[in-house]
Amino acid sequence: MLKEISIKNLLSFRDEVLFSMEADVDRVSEHPEHIVEINGNKLLKTASMYGPNGGGKSSFLNALILASRIQSNRPDSMTQVMPCAFDESNVIEEAVFFVDDKYEMGYRFAVEPGEVESEEHIVGDSRRKDIEMRKFNFVSEEVSFRKAGASEFELLFKRNNFGAIESDRFKGILNNELRLSKTRSTVNYIYENFADNDGELTEDLDVVKHLARQLKSIKKLDLLDRVGLIQIMEKTIAEHEDRLVKMMCELDIPIKAIKVVPNDRMGIYFVRDVEIDGKTKECAIPFGIESRGTQKIFKILLYLIGRIQDGSIFLCDDMNAYLHPQLFRAIIEVFQLNGYGAQLIFNSHDIINMDNELFRRDEIWFAYRDDNYSSKLVPLSNIVNYKGEQVRKDAKYYKQYLEGKYGADPFIKRGLCWNE
Repeated sequence: MLKEISIKNLLSFRDEVLFSMEADVDRVSEHPEHIVEINGNKLLKTASMYGPNGGGKSSFLNALILASRIQSNRPDSMTQVMPCAFDESNVIEEAVFFVDDKYEMGYRFAVEPGEVESEEHIVGDSRRKDIEMRKFNFVSEEVSFRKAGASEFELLFKRNNFGAIESDRFKGILNNELRLSKTRSTVNYIYENFADNDGELTEDLDVVKHLARQLKSIKKLDLLDRVGLIQIMEKTIAEHEDRLVKMMCELDIPIKAIKVVPNDRMGIYFVRDVEIDGKTKECAIPFGIESRGTQKIFKILLYLIGRIQDGSIFLCDDMNAYLHPQLFRAIIEVFQLNGYGAQLIFNSHDIINMDNELFRRDEIWFAYRDDNYSSKLVPLSNIVNYKGEQVRKDAKYYKQYLEGKYGADPFIKRGLCWNE
C-alpha cells in the first residue's frame, strides 16, 4: 500500500510537496472503517483531490505513474512528463514509500528526461499507429527499508549519476565494475534478473521483490481507450460474466447478458430483453454505441474485478467524467469497504459528493497554485480558520469550498471581457 510520496520539479510542482495516505487518527475520528492497519501503519483506502483547472491534480497522478513506469523500464507514452517550466533544473525528484505486511520500503530517485522514441503498438491482428515514448535518464536512485517491528530504516543501495552502485548488501550481484544504462533502473535490474520468483530469497532480494511489486501495482483506472479494454475483456468476461451482469443491474444499467464476438469490429455486445409489439425480443446492442457513462462504468468494473483483490493502487484522472454522481459514489464505496488493501486515488470536480457521509477529512485533498504558479497540496484536515480551529467533521464541505473558505478554487471575474 502507498504510504506517502514527495515530488519536486515535476510539471507544475516546482517546490517539494508531500502527499500522505496515513490516516490522521489524532485529529480525525470519523469513518474508522476507511482505515487499514498494516505493519504498524494506519493507511487510508481512498484519497480525493479537488482544485481549479491547472492546479496540479493531474500532475500529481502523473508523478505516481512515473515512479511505476521508470522502474519497470517501460515509459509508455509519458511524453508529457517534464520538469517544471519555472525552474532552471532539469532534474525531477521523487521519494515514494510503501508498506506491506513484511516491510516498509522507501524508493528515492532523480531523473532527467531523455529522448522521445516511437514504438509501433500492435493489438491482436490490428496494426496501430506509432506511439511516442520518452525515456528518462537516472541521476540517482536509492532504496531503504525496515522490517515489521523495526524502528530504524536500513540502506539497501545507492546509485550515482555514473550508474555506479554503492551497497554492502549485494556484493555478489552489484560491484564497482557494474555500470547500468542510464535508462535502466537498479530496482528493475535486480528484480528481473534475481528476485522475480516466489521461492526462497535472501532478505536483500526479498525487499527488492516486494518493492518492485508495489510499484507495479500502480494502475490507471480510467481505461477509456479501446486498447486497454481489448487486452483484458475476453478473459475477464468469460470468467466473471454473471457477476458483471449482476453489478451492472445493481447500478441501474439493466442487461441480460454480455456477448463477446472475437474478430468482430464491435467486439462486445450488451444483451437486453426488449418488448416490441407485445412480444419480448432479445436485442444485442454494440458496446460502442452505449453512452460514454455506461462504457466507463463497465470498463472500471471490468478492470477492478480481476485486480482489486491483489491490493493494487488505482489512479483515476477526472473520475467523475461521464458518471452520474450516484455511480461515482458507488465506485468510491467499493474501495472504502474493501478488505483487500486496494487503494483509490483520484481527482474530481464533483463537489456533490464532497461530504462527511462519504469521506474522512484526511481523505479530501486540495491542489492549488501559489503566486509563482507552483502547485501545492493540502488535506482538508490541515485547514484551520483564523482561530486555529479545524474544519468540523459535521461541516458542509462542498458549501464551504464554494464559498472560498478552503482556497484551491478559481477566482472568476464577474462577466468575461467579450468586447475588448
